[in-house]
Amino acid sequence: MARNSDIITAMAVCHCVVKSNGVLQGNAADITLFEASKWELLPPVSSDESTFGFKPQTIVTPPSEETERIAILKQFPFESFLQRTAVVFKRKGAKNLSVMVKGAPEKIYELCDSLFIPRSFDDTLKFYTNQGYRVLALAGGDLKEDLTPDDVMHNIKREDLETNLELYGLVITQNQTKESTYEAISELDEADIRSLMVTGDNLQTALFVAKDVGIVHENEQIIQVTVYEIPASVNAARHLRISYIDPFEDIELLGKVHHSNCCISRTFSYFEKY
Repeated sequence: MARNSDIITAMAVCHCVVKSNGVLQGNAADITLFEASKWELLPPVSSDESTFGFKPQTIVTPPSEETERIAILKQFPFESFLQRTAVVFKRKGAKNLSVMVKGAPEKIYELCDSLFIPRSFDDTLKFYTNQGYRVLALAGGDLKEDLTPDDVMHNIKREDLETNLELYGLVITQNQTKESTYEAISELDEADIRSLMVTGDNLQTALFVAKDVGIVHENEQIIQVTVYEIPASVNAARHLRISYIDPFEDIELLGKVHHSNCCISRTFSYFEKY
């Protein structure tokens, strides 16, 4: 079972933040989570290579406990199509290398051993995303003892490292909408200019924000569109999966349209092919 310390460690370790001239640089969300952990980023010292068995990229230590050093071996920056960040590291005194991942809960869920997924996972995720919160999942685990740093750097695929993980928990954050956004969206709406939102956030989070700022209005139907491939035995044509959804109800009406050259109207009230 994951401990609070696992979550804090993941916040401190799983990122691509660097310190330059005493200033943290990198993704804003990564910096926020790292600062919340209260840990420190330190440059490696000459003795670290013999201590850990490899030359670390950087060292991470908890507050006031520099003896508990974690050496970062390899970082996998956030990839939008993978929807996650990963890092391989080693704790001082540990035999094994370890891996931690951070990203979209739906993606991290797929990487975890089902034994570590609580029954409340879906309900908890929906509870927060329906309120517009941004939710990240944290997970990790130890790698095989015979896996060497050289293997990680040169021989092992990323996906082979990110398997059978333990889910540590969810991190809930909130991005406050700027007051000027509401006025800007309203002015565009009055001018009959269509507003679109492109985001990598959870669908329910995005929908909450779209409703909050006035991109989606009350009583408008919401359509979820997913492109997928059908088997070659039926000509491998590309299809669109169209789900008419209400984010607060578990009701779906599914349909299919051939080809991918389709668009959705601004009001989401109908689907048209062009």
